[in-house]
Amino acid sequence: MDQRLARRHLLRLWLLLSCAVVTNWLGGSLTAGEKATTRLYLVGVGPGDPDLITLRALEVIKKAQVIFCTEGIQEKFAEELKGKEVIGGYWRLFPYYGKDPATLPAEERREAERIAERRKEFVTRLRQAVAAGKTVAILDHGDPLIYGPWAWCL
Repeated sequence: MDQRLARRHLLRLWLLLSCAVVTNWLGGSLTAGEKATTRLYLVGVGPGDPDLITLRALEVIKKAQVIFCTEGIQEKFAEELKGKEVIGGYWRLFPYYGKDPATLPAEERREAERIAERRKEFVTRLRQAVAAGKTVAILDHGDPLIYGPWAWCL
């Protein structure tokens, strides 16, 4: 019984020591630093009718400097997008994402390679805007992370 108790205490001591070592190793990364000014938002603008957009989505659009969205969204939210750098033409980018084009039939392979090139171009433009210190928003219908798998662009 004493051995089991000693093992338990030794295990607890080892865990505490491990936590202390990791905390010391991470140093200042556990403390709050300067607040980042650059932001990237994925914004759902509702299921179609512009009246269904949330107040939070409107706030994000208002403070964003660069907006990626479809031409349809540009038309529906023209007033809100005035004065913004609006970039379109980068939709239908997630078909074939994560698939090896070499495993696809020739016609699909060409389409997958074309989409992959557009996706790469999109991510480059997105990263350039963020690296320039701009607040960037990607607008899409519905919920961009549930019904439109936009997580790949992060």
